[in-house]
Amino acid sequence: MSRLAKKHGKRVVFRGANLFAALTATISGCSFLFADPAIVGFVAIGFLALPSAALFVLPHAIYADVVDDDVKRTGARREGVYAGTGRLIMRIGTAIFQVVFSLMLMLGKTPDNYTGVIVNTFMAAGLFLLSALVLSFHPINK
Repeated sequence: MSRLAKKHGKRVVFRGANLFAALTATISGCSFLFADPAIVGFVAIGFLALPSAALFVLPHAIYADVVDDDVKRTGARREGVYAGTGRLIMRIGTAIFQVVFSLMLMLGKTPDNYTGVIVNTFMAAGLFLLSALVLSFHPINK
């Protein structure tokens, strides 16, 4: 992962990881179209491990670049502000996720009715795409 980030930049690798995660979530959501959906779903989830490494590691490295850029512009080091804001947003996002995920599973989560599971996978793919889109406007290109 670090070789890719050094060669292409953190933003490019992070966007690529989001796009790859969106693809694997979409394949997982379409697994019901195949003869054995469980195998397709497990393979897609296995491939989701690849972008997960970037999605968990690179945001912290990007935060460091943002703090360094902020120091150049303002002269003040405000790591705590960035870390605290990031944690607050993460907690709010986790709370919203738990509510929405549970509500979507109410549409169906059994082998006979798996509509809620499919909706959740496509929602995840949409959020990965949204993340890639938002990151394309990130001003720091390291």
